[in-house]
Amino acid sequence: MKTFSHLETMGALKRYAIFCVPTKQRGDVWMRVSESERSQSVVEVDAARFVNAWRGPKSSHPEIAHLDEVGWRNDYKFHDAEEGFESGWGNPVPLAEVNAGFWLDDELAHGVVASGRFVRWVRRVFPAARSTAREPERHPYVSFTNGITRTIWLLVAGAERFPVMCGKEDAAILHHIAGARESTPCPVLELVPDIGHLERLDQNRTFHEKLKAHGLPIWAA
Repeated sequence: MKTFSHLETMGALKRYAIFCVPTKQRGDVWMRVSESERSQSVVEVDAARFVNAWRGPKSSHPEIAHLDEVGWRNDYKFHDAEEGFESGWGNPVPLAEVNAGFWLDDELAHGVVASGRFVRWVRRVFPAARSTAREPERHPYVSFTNGITRTIWLLVAGAERFPVMCGKEDAAILHHIAGARESTPCPVLELVPDIGHLERLDQNRTFHEKLKAHGLPIWAA
């Protein structure tokens, strides 16, 4: 996962995975996911593939997905994302939370899960068989639980790849339809392993010292 940077123990001794996302217009910007999201996974998406999937007929928020850059800049919450990303590594922006799946003939394809080896899953969901006029049409979709404005800000800033959070069952689907090259979905539980209380205190102290050295505000402990 190319955007993963490091682990940090921040406010309230909570552990985070920190991501550094290169953008063409704003340089490197910083994002995070908390250890408390242990039921989720992180998927690094290719920006162009993600937008293409988001603009599919079954995806959520089409009124935003189909806007151009000017339209995204005019979103009423765009300035909130602008302010959030300005905080930099000292206070990274939370990852957007998305969902992914398939619709078959206008019905949600239940039971399509990412269990077992990914290759076997792909062969099961996408069998190598001739398509016929009688086969149902499969429509991939993505939807947002939160983080639309953060996402369009990244797209406007020119991010070519960026991490998002999604449920474990959606992770392989999202990776298949929009995943970045040379990346694999990673459960938060594996990305942010647990550590003891004393080690948390020590790492949190180091983080506060780093903030003080750069004249940045200290997270409440």
